[in-house]
Amino acid sequence: MGSARLPRRHARFAAGARGVRARSATGACVDAYRLHHREPGRYTWWDYRAGNFHKNFGMRIDHLLVTRAGGRPRSVWAEIDREARKGKPMPSDHAPLVIDLD
Repeated sequence: MGSARLPRRHARFAAGARGVRARSATGACVDAYRLHHREPGRYTWWDYRAGNFHKNFGMRIDHLLVTRAGGRPRSVWAEIDREARKGKPMPSDHAPLVIDLD
């Protein structure tokens, strides 16, 4: 999920965020992106001030959770759109996470 050097007060460690992730771990919801991409180093956020996008030093803070309809997730495709993040005239620190549902 990115750098372990973040302070504990960072939003990633907020009780609400941990609760949502804990509920998804019960199997009620699954991470649509991870259904299709297991490889490490895929992020949706980079601190733009230090050139971290080009270093691929970021965090995956955007998640789309899907339920298991009829026992299987309905997600058929997922991708992080890194090109959209490069916007003009000024880039964003986020890249959209896109999924296709059947």
